Amino acid sequence: MTTPTNEASWRGMKGHVTRWINNIQKFDNVQMDLTTLNQVLVAESNLRNTYSKYKRISEGVARDMEQAGATQEEFQEEVDSQIKVEEEVGDALMIVKRKREELKEIQAAEERKRHEDMLLLMFKTQQIAADATRAQEKADQDAARAQEKIDEDAARAQERAIRQQENQDKQNLFRQLIAAIPAAAAPGAPAAPAAVASTKLPKRQIKPFKGDVLEWTAFWEGYNAAVHGSAIPALKNFIPLEGREWITSDKEKLLCILD
Repeated sequence: MTTPTNEASWRGMKGHVTRWINNIQKFDNVQMDLTTLNQVLVAESNLRNTYSKYKRISEGVARDMEQAGATQEEFQEEVDSQIKVEEEVGDALMIVKRKREELKEIQAAEERKRHEDMLLLMFKTQQIAADATRAQEKADQDAARAQEKIDEDAARAQERAIRQQENQDKQNLFRQLIAAIPAAAAPGAPAAPAAVASTKLPKRQIKPFKGDVLEWTAFWEGYNAAVHGSAIPALKNFIPLEGREWITSDKEKLLCILD
């Protein structure tokens, strides 16, 4: 049989197809990433182009064999060779498809991981913000309690100062009252001379002072008007007062009140 004119080109193109098939097969067990996928896609594109040319040349080879009067066995051998190449190309393209899917799964897993990391970061951020809020609330509460204690202490101190001032004012007032009370006659002092005249003196209505500070002014005004404001001579004025206790609380009782 005469050698077909397209056989040399056919064999050369078959070699290119085989080379790109082998190039794709070496990525079969390689971990996929974007760079590796780009290399696989380049090999796939070259394989498809060379295989398309291989099939066109194979048709020319078949015509040449027919014109050359090739036997049935020779035709069958050529067909088997083309089928084998087609299967190898199909296997290589399956590798490319699997690698595409593998990269998609990797990218999907990475996307899920990024999403989970983002959610975790958001959760941590919210947790930090919540912790900061609770810490600030606690600090505010502590500050409020501290200020409340300061205010209470200041109020108690002011109240004590007011009470002390009131007590001091009372003591000063009682001292003034005591100083205003005439001193009692010393023991053994000569008694006042008895009244000579038999003039009838008016009956005085003087309310006794019993030690109530609030009643002192009224008592003193009434006493002063009834005794010192009267036109009766002093000696006669004294007689109705003799033996009467207009002040029923003595100095000792007033001093007890001061305590």
